[in-house]
Amino acid sequence: MTDDLLAQLEAVASSGFQPVTAGALTVPLRPVTLVECLRILRRFPALKAALIGGEADEASILDVLLDSGPEAVAALVAAAAGKPSADYEAVIARLPDDVLIPLVHATIQLTAPEGIEPFFARLTKLAGVAGMAEAPAAAPAGKRIRKAA
Repeated sequence: MTDDLLAQLEAVASSGFQPVTAGALTVPLRPVTLVECLRILRRFPALKAALIGGEADEASILDVLLDSGPEAVAALVAAAAGKPSADYEAVIARLPDDVLIPLVHATIQLTAPEGIEPFFARLTKLAGVAGMAEAPAAAPAGKRIRKAA
């Protein structure tokens, strides 16, 4: 790979950050990529079981993330911050709720601006390709993912 191409790829990978205010902090966040999501789901099988092929909305996804423990939440926010490392995850996991919850909500909004249903349809398809889940031909009746009002 040439240095010019590498620089171009790095510029694309580094773009898309938006400042998000949470408590007294302003944190630059970007959408979490599908590949990053798959890595997080692989690390947290209970989260994968709840999200891949299930019924969810933005509020229930936040609940699932919070119920899955600080490690899953920290991994998601660290990926959105472009800092997917154990050091960043450890700090994020210790943030107070009044800071953490807005960061998680902003991460979901940035990652799935078109809504949860299209995002999870793509994620489920990619998970099927990656051998993490069966890629369904269509969502079963009553199993629609909906955007919270």
